[in-house]
Amino acid sequence: MAIPASQLDTNVQLRLLILGPAKCGKSTCAIATAPGPVRVLLCEDDNALRGASRRTKNFDFERVKTFQQALKYIVDAKREAAEGKIKTLVVDPLTELAEKMMEECFKESITSNGKENGLEAYGLLARRLSHVIDLLRTVPCHVIILTHYIEVGAGLIDGQMDKTGEGILPLIPGRSRTTLAAKFSDIIWMEARRKAGVEERVFVLTPRGSFGPGCRSLEGKSEIPADIGELLKHFEAQAKADRSTGLNGKPVAKATKPLPPTPGARR
Repeated sequence: MAIPASQLDTNVQLRLLILGPAKCGKSTCAIATAPGPVRVLLCEDDNALRGASRRTKNFDFERVKTFQQALKYIVDAKREAAEGKIKTLVVDPLTELAEKMMEECFKESITSNGKENGLEAYGLLARRLSHVIDLLRTVPCHVIILTHYIEVGAGLIDGQMDKTGEGILPLIPGRSRTTLAAKFSDIIWMEARRKAGVEERVFVLTPRGSFGPGCRSLEGKSEIPADIGELLKHFEAQAKADRSTGLNGKPVAKATKPLPPTPGARR
């Protein structure tokens, strides 16, 4: 049976990917400003959580180093989110998890003569990363995934995929860097700036997703303080504006009563 549109949940939960340079405060921002309690799937060392722990204790974490651990802890989070025990799940960062999973895939793809099979390893990695992201999207709470951004060389060998650009997640190995972005509802850029001697952190948003520092010059971009609570307010205001306007951004005309038929006119 078809599901009526009226049953869609209007209180949309985040499926958010945050890109930004290393050490710009992504972990602290996501953990300390998101609705809590927060569960962190930590894919790097504990130092990444020091900043957040100075601002809040309303989180816990699991250390994730393998594909199987990722699946187990996501399933655990899914159950606890359904029970109301956690409100936000943070993956910190996806780039580190992808590197660890790539090492696993190469070890599991050794040929019979003891050599690495890159074609098989990267294919396995793409399937596993896709499975992890798909499973994360089923967790009934806000899901925030962090990923580092580092400029990479533009020079390519014929047949290789671009390493940066729209829809591309740099530092993600293999073809996954060109396919995973489509699985997220929102992709934003975060950076730290110094203005008038004061350091500030901002989110940069664009209609098509913010895939690198170049998004700052795109038409239609907007900037807000790097705060998940402020981001939720921004999305709520945007949704309200969308409901009151048409696809062309103009106010929706109110329905008018039909005019009475003109005498003698064909009906």
